Amino acid sequence: LGKGGNEQCGRGRRERVSFTCDIPATAERQGGFLWQVRWLDYDDDEFLADALRRYLQLLRLWAMHRNAFLVPTYDQDLMWHAHMVHPCAYARDCQTLCRRLIDHDDSVTDRSAGSRLSTGAEQTISLWAAAYGPHDSWKQEGGMFRGHPPDWYWQYPAIAAAPGGPVPPVEITHPDHGEATGQNLELNTRTSLPTLATALVVTGVLALCLALCLALSGRLSFFELLCLTGALAAGVLALGLDAIGGCLE
Repeated sequence: LGKGGNEQCGRGRRERVSFTCDIPATAERQGGFLWQVRWLDYDDDEFLADALRRYLQLLRLWAMHRNAFLVPTYDQDLMWHAHMVHPCAYARDCQTLCRRLIDHDDSVTDRSAGSRLSTGAEQTISLWAAAYGPHDSWKQEGGMFRGHPPDWYWQYPAIAAAPGGPVPPVEITHPDHGEATGQNLELNTRTSLPTLATALVVTGVLALCLALCLALSGRLSFFELLCLTGALAAGVLALGLDAIGGCLE
């Protein structure tokens, strides 16, 4: 794809362009898009390289089928977003590869049967199979619709922004038939608290045993043992409270 996307488009020309945009609605749609691509797949170099290959295949389909409403998978859509970050290069590439500018309309969100999005996806699957054969599927594990974001995703942006998948339990959408599998992911903050408590208790007991051994061997006085035990208890308690607070943020 073309490079140098930061230079001016149409050098030597100045045009005043006006448009309207519902910023809150657009931001909400993009938030929903980010839910689909916040998973560990999207930190994998091989997955992203394959996504780029598949996006180029989608561009070739656009070139072959001018009037088709083609629907990308989410791995392809992420590449599409990245391409549009450089609008001049994007416009040039579209003209070179597709002979027209490909519009990105993220307001088409109705997934019900017979909707434009649903019929477009079916058409894309058919055209993809005809162009690339049965062994190169349009569907991609990790690139399909995962369901709408749960409430916690909007309520806790710090958790939502963390890469690598969700923290609270959520239902994962199966990539082939778009139905929730009912598989629950572990709530890391809940499962980590018992583990943390066990580790702190074990650490404290081991430290106390060591202190007793030193005291019995005559290397520590009773007063020194009390001071060491108190310091260990305070340190373990402070560490535990700090870690628990971090988990619950």
